[in-house]
Amino acid sequence: MLRTADPVRFQSYVADHFSSPGDALNQLAALADQTRGIDAPEVEVAGNVVTVGGRSALTEQPVAFRLQVEAEPPYRVLSLSPARAAPALQSPAPRLSDDAITHEVDRYVHKLADADAFSGVVLVAKGDQAMLVTAVGGASREFNVANTTDTRFNLGSVTKTFTAVSLLQLAEQGKLSLDDPLSKYLPDVPDAEAARKITIRQLLTHTSGLGDHVNAMARDPFRTRYRTVASMLELVRGVPPMFEPGSRWRYSNSGFLVLGAVIEKASGRDYYEYVRENVFARVGMKDTDFYELDHVNGGLATGYVKEFRAGRPVLRNNQFDLFVRGGPEGGAYSTAHDLLRFARALRGGKLLSTQLVSEALSAKPSLGSSGYGYGFEVEEGGRILGHGGSYVGAQTKLDLFPAGDYTAVVLSNLDNAARPVVAKVRNLLLADESTSQK
Repeated sequence: MLRTADPVRFQSYVADHFSSPGDALNQLAALADQTRGIDAPEVEVAGNVVTVGGRSALTEQPVAFRLQVEAEPPYRVLSLSPARAAPALQSPAPRLSDDAITHEVDRYVHKLADADAFSGVVLVAKGDQAMLVTAVGGASREFNVANTTDTRFNLGSVTKTFTAVSLLQLAEQGKLSLDDPLSKYLPDVPDAEAARKITIRQLLTHTSGLGDHVNAMARDPFRTRYRTVASMLELVRGVPPMFEPGSRWRYSNSGFLVLGAVIEKASGRDYYEYVRENVFARVGMKDTDFYELDHVNGGLATGYVKEFRAGRPVLRNNQFDLFVRGGPEGGAYSTAHDLLRFARALRGGKLLSTQLVSEALSAKPSLGSSGYGYGFEVEEGGRILGHGGSYVGAQTKLDLFPAGDYTAVVLSNLDNAARPVVAKVRNLLLADESTSQK
């Protein structure tokens, strides 16, 4: 039934098998849209909970869902919910040649695009050379404008890497120390007591205890006023840390916003000007910036969210979900080519010393940050470095693979669409060399 994506059949199934329809029709439709059927299904029954797992026919990735059923006949379904699937990175697969990897990624991306399950740009490079750059889907569905390899996408939290590099440049120049208390630069943020306890290093590693001002900004009906770091900082001021600084790890958008303000204090420059001149311009990122979205900007992808109504998919754009301008924590726009330039310049020591790059790209378990360095995610024991980003109608990923010197960029303007592509590329690039196909 999941292969057909037929709203009429779904409606009949819900009426016959669910105790209360609720939103079950749209849940089934979404599951069908995301999977197009489940291959090699496995069913596990525990009491009145049935878990179904297998492999999505569409994404070719593990998928699972859970049904809670009545304890007595006729065992109608009480609820349908996602379940934890087996890890995407599984037992070693044969290692393909670079040409075969390129072909397989291209096939996969177009398969998803043909099913309207991915829209965006994917780049895979070895060293400085792009092996594959492909664009699919629409940058503006309203005006029938296609994505191209030069389309600029909302990066979400990939932006944090630019903030981290800028901060570390200032540390390298002796204009600040990672062990400085926040109070040295912002004595009353979030309050005087917390500012004396929080260090710059804790802000960089998400161990400061600060929370997420983005939620408050999203609820503000007058959020077009948030165009400067100073204006955004007012949402952090007066909000105490959620835990004692340095005692544990919690991802913090507010922490990186505060780092943007520290950059301004230490450099004497506006945050946006500093990053533009010392990161983007230095490495030739001509299509990357913090665009003010109520101005005229060329080449930006509109983000889209797929929703389900009466069992049918409906797209809406994200224009009323966006902030008028991104900040140090997220929201810059860039292209796949520019992100490759950034990654290569970073690894090549053109933005920071190689020693400081190594520190930034290393996890900090001694600080309670076992999967995060200084503004960079560290995954699979250091086999994958980089950062991801996600917001309404946008999902992005910059992956650096030290072994083999690969870089992968996945930029999508369709909600939650980048994840399966990222998993596919990772599976291919991390495949066991000992099983290489000749």
